[in-house]
Amino acid sequence: SAPELIIQKRTQATANWFVYSSGIGNTKYLVLDANIASSSAVNIWNNTDPTDKVFTVSAQPDVNGYASIAYCFHSIPGYSKIGFYVGNLNSTGPTVYTGFKPAWLMIKSTGADNWIILDNKRSTSNPRQAALFANLTDAEWPTYGANVNFLDTGFQIVNTDGVTNALGVTYIYMTFSE
Repeated sequence: SAPELIIQKRTQATANWFVYSSGIGNTKYLVLDANIASSSAVNIWNNTDPTDKVFTVSAQPDVNGYASIAYCFHSIPGYSKIGFYVGNLNSTGPTVYTGFKPAWLMIKSTGADNWIILDNKRSTSNPRQAALFANLTDAEWPTYGANVNFLDTGFQIVNTDGVTNALGVTYIYMTFSE
């Protein structure tokens, strides 16, 4: 299957972790180690969708011309789901169907917000609040206000926090089942 999420980084020089998401397309990118908004300032993905065999990158030195590593993910029914949702700024926010109960969830807005990680080991009941941030060196935030309920067939955002539920903002996510 073609990747729905790619995380790519140079290994022999300092560079960012560039992220492709099918939820925002091949003309934009996100950066895993920063809280910047999605951008099309640099043509990272060569305006080309990945296939089940290959993905392309531009001539941009941060993604091409040096040794690098890429982690490629796609949804597997009952195990993982990669996708997107649009925030509604409601305390009964979007409900996202995954087909399973999440154990681990990472969310990133297309705006200038942090990458938030929630799971069922540090937060054992709803709403899940103990958060890690992929782009920060902070310790765990034990009661961060993101408030996400893990449901038997997906998850629901139950807050008005901009990191996970700003009005009209697109959020990408990756989740794995229990």
